[in-house]
Amino acid sequence: MVVARDQAMVVQRRTMAMLLTRLVLATLFAVWVVWNFVPLEQLQSFTAPPAAEIRFSHSVEQHYKFSGHNDGGSLSEEMELGWKKKEIIDSLRSGSDTSSRVVSSGSPCSGRAIYIYKLPERFNRAILEQCGTFLPWFSMCDYFTNSGMGVPVQSSSSSVLAPAGKWFQTNQYALDVLFHQRLLHYPCLTDSPEEASLFYVPYYAGLDVLRYHYTNETLEQKNELGLEVMDLLKRQQWWWRRNGRDHLLVMGKITWDFRRNNETMWGNTLLKMAEFENMTKLLLERDPFEPNEIAVPHPTYFHPSSDSDISTWISRIASSSRDNLVSFAGMPRDPEHLRTHLINQCKDRPDRCKLLACSGNLCDSPEPTMELFLSSQFCMQPPGDSATRRSVFDSLIAGCIPVLFDADTAYFQYAWHLPEDSSSYSVFVSASDVKRRRVDVVDVVEHISPRQRLLMRRKIIEEIVPGLLYAQPGTRLLKYRDAFDTTIARLLQR
Repeated sequence: MVVARDQAMVVQRRTMAMLLTRLVLATLFAVWVVWNFVPLEQLQSFTAPPAAEIRFSHSVEQHYKFSGHNDGGSLSEEMELGWKKKEIIDSLRSGSDTSSRVVSSGSPCSGRAIYIYKLPERFNRAILEQCGTFLPWFSMCDYFTNSGMGVPVQSSSSSVLAPAGKWFQTNQYALDVLFHQRLLHYPCLTDSPEEASLFYVPYYAGLDVLRYHYTNETLEQKNELGLEVMDLLKRQQWWWRRNGRDHLLVMGKITWDFRRNNETMWGNTLLKMAEFENMTKLLLERDPFEPNEIAVPHPTYFHPSSDSDISTWISRIASSSRDNLVSFAGMPRDPEHLRTHLINQCKDRPDRCKLLACSGNLCDSPEPTMELFLSSQFCMQPPGDSATRRSVFDSLIAGCIPVLFDADTAYFQYAWHLPEDSSSYSVFVSASDVKRRRVDVVDVVEHISPRQRLLMRRKIIEEIVPGLLYAQPGTRLLKYRDAFDTTIARLLQR
């Protein structure tokens, strides 16, 4: 009996220790959430609306949705996943500097070099030449001309887009081409693989998966080129030098397009294969649990060709009259969708909220949306088809403070391009609170003081905007560092 009693006490102590550990983790996480995501005004003012809280059950929702984990884990399991996501993004952010876009003096190469593999054209150019059939209802070729920037915008109002001649009809999936063309003009290239610190693989993986979205090809056909690339790489001695860890693949779509599950015909399965695990992958949206996936900004319509172009645009957005407190550009979906709730809230406050209904092809051109964002202090940015959304970057480069509803939209994504202190440039509101009618977004932003709005906008304009732009190929920026320069600098540090 004594032995049994002792064993019972041991079990009881272990159970209590486990519960205490979880309680401590929960408390630490709550403190971290408040510190990072709750605006200062909402902490200091009792008259402000309830602070919009981030729940890990929400922030991992996209991961569950796209990876097939729909069984709904416990709160402690969700928190453990959340801590893992934070550890990974902190690791990616370690050593990065998003506080300044001014390039330091000295050699941009710092004694390091990049080698570009010479792949057959079927891995890049031949894919691009199929732009007329990427979508069954119209040709996308105009969007990928001019080194991936698209056709120039014929601006009807010089007061909206400045400087003239630097705005293009850029497609959100043009990253494969844009990055390749910029890299071809980069001064750190080498023809000697033994001198290289980084190896770029010019396989247009994003366009390869895009061209099969609306066709009936088999999974084997959709994976074919990616597997061929891997076979070629494994024949190179440089691949084995670090088992692919110093090899770069630009995949200009979201990670979930390369993580197809058994229930859908959409996408391929390249990122579920062990062969691709060690490579560094650049994507528009990363899997928050994958340390070798790097999210980079969605391409916007503005492609400067000089420091002067960037300075001109910064002056334009800094002097813009922002008569709208908050705005939203988009179309409604089903009645319970977050967008529908936001549109209804906006319609209820027409004096404070401006709505742009993106019907037809209205928002395919930059002028309507940029004009809206330039005239707005805050811009609602709900998730798109996935957690991230190009419009987040369109609003940021217009100096409009984004209101986000999913932590995976930005906070667990762009470690190299956005500040760690999310409250310095954005407002977070829980999507579930909006859908349950517990929070009105217009009320939330209305309670943010004018001084805090000014500080946030200044942070965006002076420190963030240049690092979100993709300059034209061949551009040499001396004063600023764009998204490409920022990415390359961090890649060479890995």
